[in-house]
Amino acid sequence: SKQPPVTESHIMVPTVTPAPLPRNGGQSAADRRADSARTAARDARPKGDTLPRQLKQPIEDFRNAIESGLMSTIRSVYPSIVDEKEQYALWDGLFNANDLIRAKVEYIGAHQQSKLVAEVRFRITVSYGSKNSRANPTDLTLGYLATLVRSDPNKEWLIQKLAPIKQPASDNL
Repeated sequence: SKQPPVTESHIMVPTVTPAPLPRNGGQSAADRRADSARTAARDARPKGDTLPRQLKQPIEDFRNAIESGLMSTIRSVYPSIVDEKEQYALWDGLFNANDLIRAKVEYIGAHQQSKLVAEVRFRITVSYGSKNSRANPTDLTLGYLATLVRSDPNKEWLIQKLAPIKQPASDNL
């Protein structure tokens, strides 16, 4: 049997020369150090520290409600949880099976869309167990996007909805 002839292909790729970078960006060494220090300070500060207290308050109320271990307290700070079957079942089951519940909130960011609507992204880590058990508490971390509403700019913010964020890693929030 006869082999097909071998053909050669040549592709020409033009060389690209990058533009030279400026040596010092037009800044003195002292200016560059000051910029680096400002950037480091900004990056080191958790984003949540910049959230206004009034946007944190409903989330803190939710955290306190979780620590209470009572569904009635959760319903008082997040009334529409009764429509969120999965969330309702999660908290109800957790409360029924555990008598030692602690929660810690980590704020990721917030956006006030108007005087009456805002969103807060946060992670909540719940440690739960039994006071009678020697086992270490179990940790559960959940990410949420909270929609906060108020009827008037002078009123307190209330949780309208807590939408779970699937993977509460900072990249996804």
